[in-house]
Amino acid sequence: VNGTLNAQGTPTNKIYFTSIKDDSVGGDTNGNGNATIPAPSDYRGLYFYSGSTGNFDQGVLRYGGAYQCLGCSLNYGVIRISGGNVNLANSQIQSNTYGIYESSSGSLTVNASTITNNGGYGIYTSVSTSTNITVTNTAFGGHTSYDARLNGPINFINSLNTASGTTAPRGFYINGTLPAGQTWNPGIPFVPDSVTVSPAKTLTINPGTIVKFITDGFIAVNGTLNAQGTPTNKIYF
Repeated sequence: VNGTLNAQGTPTNKIYFTSIKDDSVGGDTNGNGNATIPAPSDYRGLYFYSGSTGNFDQGVLRYGGAYQCLGCSLNYGVIRISGGNVNLANSQIQSNTYGIYESSSGSLTVNASTITNNGGYGIYTSVSTSTNITVTNTAFGGHTSYDARLNGPINFINSLNTASGTTAPRGFYINGTLPAGQTWNPGIPFVPDSVTVSPAKTLTINPGTIVKFITDGFIAVNGTLNAQGTPTNKIYF
């Protein structure tokens, strides 16, 4: 996608992006009965390049995330953002290699969706310039690594998110310098690796939030850190 992709379904008439081996929707498209079954990495997926836009509502995206190149082994998401702006609402990202992969600055907004049972991360970003990511009212779970791994100068807006499952690392893994004032809200635990709050910037951690550090993890504060809990709704480091 170098322009715009609009995929606007309805609650009773969803839009499916899936493998040709997926007989659960559209019937036996590849005509081989039960000889093949769908799996993560069955196809590459949807790539959004600089200046592009993707709008999804009531979408189901599954079994994607493949990437092939000579002499390398890489995992990507069923959605890959390489400078585009992607908005998802009321959608399901499930059973892909990764859910969403952002490799260069763009933006991502996810609301009222589920991101579950992807082979690696639900959301993975690795960016070098300031990027906006908003995730609200979204359920995560069943990944083999963190629900989201956010590397780089990311303005992360988050609220009312939940996670389930105990067999793999959970949480929002954060690594990088915060490019703007930021608020961490309760729901899914935050997992800082190397987080820096710049001068004149503020990190606010709201009551009920849980922050769990990996080995050598830290938050370096050059600006302001506000962590104001209450007697019945503490903040945990």
